[in-house]
Amino acid sequence: MSDIGRLLDARRITALLSSRAVASDDHDVERMVACHTEDGMDDHGDGLSAARRFIEDVAATRYRDPDNGPQKHVLANVIIDFIDDHSAFAESYHLAYHRMGMTGTQTDDLVGGRYLDLLRRVHGQWRIQKRTVVYDWSRGLDARDPARPRRASIVREQEPRGSSKESEDMSDNTALDELIDKDAITRVLYTRARAADRRDHALALSCYHEGATEVHEGYSTTAKDFLLEKSLYAPGKEAPSHTLMHLITNVLIDLRGDEAFVESYHLCLMSGGTGEEETDTMIGGRYLDTFRRIDGRWAIAHREVTFDWSRTEPAVRRFWDDNENKHLISFGDFGPEDPLYRYVERGVAPGEA
Repeated sequence: MSDIGRLLDARRITALLSSRAVASDDHDVERMVACHTEDGMDDHGDGLSAARRFIEDVAATRYRDPDNGPQKHVLANVIIDFIDDHSAFAESYHLAYHRMGMTGTQTDDLVGGRYLDLLRRVHGQWRIQKRTVVYDWSRGLDARDPARPRRASIVREQEPRGSSKESEDMSDNTALDELIDKDAITRVLYTRARAADRRDHALALSCYHEGATEVHEGYSTTAKDFLLEKSLYAPGKEAPSHTLMHLITNVLIDLRGDEAFVESYHLCLMSGGTGEEETDTMIGGRYLDTFRRIDGRWAIAHREVTFDWSRTEPAVRRFWDDNENKHLISFGDFGPEDPLYRYVERGVAPGEA
């Protein structure tokens, strides 16, 4: 399949994942089910079950509980790997908000995690065949404000127009070439975030050109030196947190031939310490990146990390604390035990075991 065909399929898959999130927030059971194959399976932390059964169980319990309020799922960092023309694997980040009330006291819960999705094309349409939800971060507090009424979404997604054959005929179009370049750059941004959150230094280094420079955490040095020596998460150092996730949004790309300036926003969620010393931190900032295309490969030539705001608080109740099936939940991990590595390979950088 051509690059354009792959790009269109990637857009369709991203639209499907977004549709699944919106349908969940709308409590629309049939739209949720329609995002899965007929034999689709789902593991949301209570063990693997048929997707339809899981969705219907949620609708019959949590959705019908009058004490539960609205929910919203923000989807980010979608990385798609095609297995063949009819199957793919996607990792996507999510930050979910839930107004909960099943414990008698209404709470506002923020939950950060990832969807690991195996996808299949059925009758020309991409659908989720198997979904595993990984939980990376959570923070729950007693609600202070009245819950706003849940309002269904207005916009309905549409399949991208045009067949793969039509796309191939347009492959010389400058606008399409620009779209391909921007897609490649965006994938590097998401891959760099994945590498940080999994502490995969080899993968992180692959996002830079040789000799790339970085301004980060008070250092101005080469990207390689920062990653392998200076960073708080460098190999051999004890990480200052036990959970870490970077959501990437607002990606603005200014293409200039074989060079591009890219500004992207990030929201970093992390928890560190133990017991009474455990804390939750949120950091908002931006990556100011100069990308270059060398030998056909887009990668970072210079990165400057700007921090705009942050907040650290004592840790509180986790979203999953009261789950009687907590032992079945897939939790994130810095190392090779992370569920992601059931589907993709993990690199080993110099200095790592």
